[in-house]
Amino acid sequence: GAAIRPPPQSGWKVNTGLQATIAQLQLVYDEYRAAGLTWADLITLAGIVAVEEAGSPPIEFCGGMTDLTAASALAAYAPLRDSGPNEALQWRRELMGLTAEEVVALMAMPRSDAQMKAIGRRGSWSTDSPGVSNTYFSVLLSETWTMVAGTADPVEYKADGKEIFITEHDKEILDTAEFKTAAEKFRDDEDAFLATFQAAWEKLSKLGLLHNTADQTIPGSAAAPSSLPSLLLAAVLPALLALAAKFY
Repeated sequence: GAAIRPPPQSGWKVNTGLQATIAQLQLVYDEYRAAGLTWADLITLAGIVAVEEAGSPPIEFCGGMTDLTAASALAAYAPLRDSGPNEALQWRRELMGLTAEEVVALMAMPRSDAQMKAIGRRGSWSTDSPGVSNTYFSVLLSETWTMVAGTADPVEYKADGKEIFITEHDKEILDTAEFKTAAEKFRDDEDAFLATFQAAWEKLSKLGLLHNTADQTIPGSAAAPSSLPSLLLAAVLPALLALAAKFY
């Protein structure tokens, strides 16, 4: 539905900096909108290109999504908070229909130190911006994490003796038995991690219909039966690859 563009999501702290990316994508959208490109398809495809460039296995794209209107986006997402409980892994798992392993795998998506600081957090779990790999789980499971006083929404934790940080949502992996079991599996088996990351990202990209916490379909968002035409997809991809190359 491309709900990240209008309020309230456009103003969420966790989305700080994304409007600059949207501005870059606007150039692609303006060129191909007459051919049938929607913002929902473009943003979904851009996310796929970005994580593939960062090291993810190939992710299947299935287009045909329509865009939320500004009014329906506001009505659907206004009750939801920016972070805190709505970032909790169990909440994401229920909202998105993910398995325990899938929601844990997605926590290893790239998030640079600069990106985390830009949204007001102390930093990331790594200072060298690694791509999609199981390194995240090795760091998460091997360090001793101490809560940073005064942090909230989310609470942050610092690795003892190091300038790396996680949030309460990373800590949830350590504190929840089935999530920790998945993290240990991924730490020891990168192939299993990459396969699960790939499957989880594909699942998210194909949702088409989102649900709120009452399990009601968000109005105005739906997946059309047809996919993005192959010729249009082939035309859009080079532009997205060029944008991704600026970041990875």
